[in-house]
Amino acid sequence: MVIIDTDILIDAGRGLADAVACLQDIEKRFQVIKLAEPISDTAVDLLHRYRLSHGLLIADSLIAATALSLNEPFVTKNQGDYRFITGLQLLPYPRPFVVTP
Repeated sequence: MVIIDTDILIDAGRGLADAVACLQDIEKRFQVIKLAEPISDTAVDLLHRYRLSHGLLIADSLIAATALSLNEPFVTKNQGDYRFITGLQLLPYPRPFVVTP
């Protein structure tokens, strides 16, 4: 599983080749993840740690918390919005990255 930021979905919707290729590589792995208490608790913790020092936004904290809670890698075009979060495994974009089963 890979957590995908909406910026890549938006780019794919616009027909950008890198984003389309990224989604084609992992399209069979899509899964809706419900916001559960452990994810929201982690998001609140991230906001406490990084809101003032790094400008972390609520939406970004929820996205990062989802990846952290599930212990899954995360791909985003906005690497700088997440790079400072301890323990978050950021994958490069645009590729190359490999999704393993």
